[in-house]
Amino acid sequence: MDKELTIIAEPEELIAWADTFDILLNPSIEDAAILLNYMEGHDYAIGIDSDGKMYRQDVAEENGEIEPYPIDDVIDIVCEWNYELILDAEAHRSDPKDFNDYNEYQS
Repeated sequence: MDKELTIIAEPEELIAWADTFDILLNPSIEDAAILLNYMEGHDYAIGIDSDGKMYRQDVAEENGEIEPYPIDDVIDIVCEWNYELILDAEAHRSDPKDFNDYNEYQS
């Protein structure tokens, strides 16, 4: 990709982007931090070009793939990843190895 991206690394940057380019999204600091943390935890970064268009970059690889990735897709994938965590925790809580395992997944 030839476009130069500005990586959004801080919740305040995501909020500033939303204020400028997405009239429907009004994330709190906590919401923006959650979105960015989930993306980072799955080895992705989100960035914007000079027109404000959002992209996702695979940061697990040097020169990782960059693809157009609107904020709606960011929110959708974070919700999916969160749901997977909930299902995993529920499965471990329902069938723990021991009491400590149960307590860990209960919390």
